[in-house]
Formats: sequence, structure tokens, C-alpha cells
Amino acid sequence: MVDLYRVLSLRKTASKDEIKSAYKTLSRKLHPDRFLDQLTFKPANMSVAELREYATDNMVGVSTLVDKADLVQVAQDIHKRAEVLPRKQRERMKEIEGEFQMVTLAYRTLGVDDEARRYYDLTGDWGEEEEFVWGGGERNMGDRKEAERVRERGRKSQMDDVQRRVYDAYLRENKEKEEKEKTMREEGERVRKLQRERTEEERNR
Repeated sequence: MVDLYRVLSLRKTASKDEIKSAYKTLSRKLHPDRFLDQLTFKPANMSVAELREYATDNMVGVSTLVDKADLVQVAQDIHKRAEVLPRKQRERMKEIEGEFQMVTLAYRTLGVDDEARRYYDLTGDWGEEEEFVWGGGERNMGDRKEAERVRERGRKSQMDDVQRRVYDAYLRENKEKEEKEKTMREEGERVRKLQRERTEEERNR
């Protein structure tokens, strides 16, 4: 599990202002736009092996080509047609985007919504379907109920409007089902009570 405080290089006691400041600093440092040079297609700077790999990855045979200039030309033609980066640059792009997204996630979880932060502090996750693990009897039932309440509110705070509407509809449906089952149980108990009373009356005649 990723430690979101560590992502922002902060302690768990960090204030909202500290979280916001850390996010601004890291988001500027890790924004994908700062790495455009690394993600620009430059076949002339690639080695012969990388050029061959690029061509092979794009289903172009270059086994007969030896001169680097010819391989560069092939790579340029592939990129012009498919607009795809070499494998190494694609991996670097994923890495850059992943780091930036994780910083953004950390800020949204810890620095925007107090309930989401409390939920994360208690459960260690940020809204995913994950069981809360209770260890060693360290928390009493009151703590558990409070954590479950925070978890519920934290999960809902992470949902977008569509998810929230679906989730609310699910809760309403479950509530209606429970009320219907309760009514049926009460009706069954009422019928059984009437039957017992009638049986008792017949015995007393």
C-alpha cells in the first residue's frame, strides 16, 4: 500500500497548508510538461539497437539495413505514420504520468476533504473496496463503529456524482428490502399469534 504522506514527503501530522504547499511544489516539479524534451521523438539520438527495436516493435523489417542513416529514415517514416514513441520513451512517459497522478491523488485525499483524510488515516486506503483489518483487540467497539462511519463517509466523498447516485440507489433498494422483510416477519408473527389464540379458545370450549 502506498503511503500518501510519504508521496508528499510529509509527516502524518502535517497541516492542510503544508499539504497544499508540498503539492504545489511537487506538481510543478513532476508535471509532464517539464519532461517534453525527454518525450520528444529524436531518432538521430537513438542507438542502432534502439532503432532496430523500434522498427521491429512496429512490424517493420530492417534486417537488411546496416547504415544508421537508413534506420533513422525508417524510424521517421514509422513515427510520421503511427505517431508512436519508442519503447523506452513510452515507459518513461508512464513513469512520469504515474508520479504526477500519485501526487495529485495524495493531495485530493489528504488536503481537500477532511473525511477522506480521516478515512485514509484509519484504513490506509483511499476509497477502494478493502476490508478494515482489526488487530489485537486494540480498538473497542465504539472505535470500530466510528471508523466504519468514517469509512462510509470517506468512500462516498471519493465517488463522482454518477457513482454516488448509483450507490444511493443501492442503499435505498437495500433499505426497502429490509423494511419489506421486517413487515413480512411482523405479519407472520401476527398470524401465528392469532392461530395460537384460536387454538387456545377451541381448547377452552
